[in-house]
Amino acid sequence: ATLVASIYGSAASAHDYGSKHHQTNNSKTLSINSVKPLSKTTLEVTLSKEVDGVKAHHFSIKGGKITSVKLATDKKTVTIETAGLDYDKRYTLQASGLKIQGKEQKSLSFNFKSATVTDLWSLSIKANASSLQANGKDEAEITLQLVNKNTGAIDTNADNLQLQLNTTYGTLTPKTVTMQDGEAKVILRSSSSKKDVTAKITARITKAPKENKDLVGKLTGSATVNFTAQPFTLSLMHTNDTHANLDNVAK
Repeated sequence: ATLVASIYGSAASAHDYGSKHHQTNNSKTLSINSVKPLSKTTLEVTLSKEVDGVKAHHFSIKGGKITSVKLATDKKTVTIETAGLDYDKRYTLQASGLKIQGKEQKSLSFNFKSATVTDLWSLSIKANASSLQANGKDEAEITLQLVNKNTGAIDTNADNLQLQLNTTYGTLTPKTVTMQDGEAKVILRSSSSKKDVTAKITARITKAPKENKDLVGKLTGSATVNFTAQPFTLSLMHTNDTHANLDNVAK
């Protein structure tokens, strides 16, 4: 399974993910405007001007490796595939040898800080029913998914992640489940109650293979399902029925 994470390059970010250094940002020179996250291994770099082309040797990151690059049709956006980057760590992206209309530009440098696990990932918990009868029998299917916050996509490469679940009301089966292809399912059964209650289901990742070890203990998710009590029904017995039943009473 491949773990993905988020790397930002905005100097104005409240989380201080990145800042520009060692470059002049004006209309006459080429500069790096931003480094946007797509995954832990993928960076989207926005340049200030159109360039003739890009190759892997045009870029470098100390502490990481550039595996491939691709220039978008706007000739300003570069998708860079990397390896070896960690969470919550400062890096410097270097760019050199880029050309505009055949003229080689000055070398560029952009400092950024990689994101934390929770900046990128969310543990989604959804029930196929928002309400159950509080009769101890009604059931709902609970789906848990590892979701990339930037793309909204499920990480289908996330395998063998162990999840521990709890609920304030009702019963979960099972309480421990292993996620495959970024997804797992459990069953919630309602509890008997004479009043309406709300069950809060929580889950956390407790065990994961090496490539996803950073998720352990850092990601949690929650969802709620209402348990609705059944209205009290008063049965009235007809007078004739009462007489009939009284006749059968032992004397």
